[in-house]
Order: sequence, then C-alpha cells, then structure tokens
Amino acid sequence: MHGTVYRPYLCQQFSIAYDLYLDIHRRTDERVMSLLGRDSKWRMKHVCPACMYKLEGEDKLIFEMLITMDGNDLLKRVLR
Repeated sequence: MHGTVYRPYLCQQFSIAYDLYLDIHRRTDERVMSLLGRDSKWRMKHVCPACMYKLEGEDKLIFEMLITMDGNDLLKRVLR
C-alpha cells in the first residue's frame, strides 16, 4: 500500500472487507463453540469460583485455600 495514491473508495472498500472478515470470524467461532457444545449457557454451567468450589468425592487437600495479600493489585490488573 506504500506508494499508492490515496483514493476515498479504497478506504471504504478496505473497511467493508475488514467488516466481512470480522463477521466470518465471529460466525466461525460461534459454529465451532456450538459443535463443541459450548453454547451461550455453557460458561455459567461450568464456572468454578476459585478455591470455593468443592466436588463430591474430591480428595481433601493439605491447604484448602491459598491467599495472598497484594493490596488488591492483581484484581486491578484483571479488571483493566
């Protein structure tokens, strides 16, 4: 694209092509997730709150929970 004279229609064509690419990518992801059985409710059914979720018959761990006092810095990084 270097050395090409700017033409307004090229910008519009690129924008349309990129939008189509993103749409194809999104639809492909949706189909793959659907085929894997990971539809919209899959995440809520399989969520595991860290350290608080216990399964029936699960072996007891030496430490039930590991905690760190970091001034909430990790949470600040996650929320960004």
